[in-house]
Amino acid sequence: VLELATTDTPTLLLPIPRAIDDQEARVRLWSPRLGPPSGTPSDTALWLARPLATRTRRAPVDLGPSGEDAAATAILSLG
Repeated sequence: VLELATTDTPTLLLPIPRAIDDQEARVRLWSPRLGPPSGTPSDTALWLARPLATRTRRAPVDLGPSGEDAAATAILSLG
């Protein structure tokens, strides 16, 4: 989901029930930022069609600093 958030591609998230991963909670958290507003299946279908018809994108989500530089430095220092 975080990788999708950093793109400008409209994203429809569908949770798959799992015992150890709460995808429904993740979809509730991220769908307002990445995908269609809550609504009926017809609303979702219209939302899916709109970017295709108008060739529009959404704004990428700014996730802030990732910490990847610090993690890479820490890993390199192990060697």
